[in-house]
Amino acid sequence: MLRGHTTRTGAGFTIIELLIVIVVIAILASITAVVYAGIQDKAYNTKIVAAVDAYSKSIQMYHIQNGSFPNYGTTWGSCLGRTSDYPATGDWPEGACTIYRSPGGQISHDYASDEFDDELSAFVGGLPDPKVPEVREDYSSGGYSRYRGIYYEHQNNASGSSVADWAYVEYVIKGQHECPNKYVDRFNGQVTFCSRIIWATDGGTD
Repeated sequence: MLRGHTTRTGAGFTIIELLIVIVVIAILASITAVVYAGIQDKAYNTKIVAAVDAYSKSIQMYHIQNGSFPNYGTTWGSCLGRTSDYPATGDWPEGACTIYRSPGGQISHDYASDEFDDELSAFVGGLPDPKVPEVREDYSSGGYSRYRGIYYEHQNNASGSSVADWAYVEYVIKGQHECPNKYVDRFNGQVTFCSRIIWATDGGTD
């Protein structure tokens, strides 16, 4: 054996072998993260769809009993759930599930109503959590909209009208998604609006 020369007798890894191991671990970790995120998204979607279905049924039952859809909040509708479902945090006021900022800087909100929630809950013996993760939609003109809950709108038409009363229950999610069956989906390049339409004439929801 030459002076100063040693042979490799241990079982250690070379730098290349260590790099390969690190790369493999990173790939496995990324795959696991994607799969876990997919499971979380599926569980979230199942939860929010169940909530929308419950609210839609109670709103339909309200119309059957009262002859019109409930009118709370703004001229058109309101946030579903109770005021306490939407706590004040940051620039969110208590009870608000939307923030609208016009290009000029004017701020408006839609709010939940405890009275509204009590009336709907009476038909189904309690309603599920209406909150959804906050999403933001920015306008090219400089304004924006932010959403953190299920939203309700309606139109009660005059007696004898050829157009049936209608309402919809809607939630907003980030990115482009396909909404469940019996929903209308609209994607504007940033967020997807999933709307469950309720017609007064068919005794149920479409």
